[in-house]
Amino acid sequence: MQLQSFNISRLSVFIFLFFFFLCALHDGWKKCIPRSFFVIFLLIGIPFCLGRLIFQDNILTLPLPSALSRIFSALLSFLPGLLLFFCSILTEEALGFGDGFFLIVAGCYLPFQAICLMLVIGILTSGIAAIAILSYGCLKNVSMKGKSIPFIPCMLPALYWILAV
Repeated sequence: MQLQSFNISRLSVFIFLFFFFLCALHDGWKKCIPRSFFVIFLLIGIPFCLGRLIFQDNILTLPLPSALSRIFSALLSFLPGLLLFFCSILTEEALGFGDGFFLIVAGCYLPFQAICLMLVIGILTSGIAAIAILSYGCLKNVSMKGKSIPFIPCMLPALYWILAV
């Protein structure tokens, strides 16, 4: 059973990396991500999320309080994406809906801590990129008004820590 769940975990990471790079390329290039990406990878990710709960966490054999704790922990992975989605509603999509949907789908594949790490590193990286763009604009005396930075590619540096752990 351990070997089987290990392979499922590896496959899950591979599928998530494919989804991440696909979204990062599309977001960086066209500044939008097709809904079909989210639907497809969400439908693929839900069985992985359930499989992780059943096979790795063994929730079927745990006492009820422990099983509920593991289920709550798995659901917590979706919280950063939901918060980001509601932020994009409140800011009238200054932060795109796709960024929130991306983190919701990522919640199927990654634990809560990894999602939070991606979010924090994405915010820091986009802040550094914004400072660099504004500095360039000041040096060249060019207005940077209306320029935007795609957020998902800014989360790519987080992969170093996620994959290292």
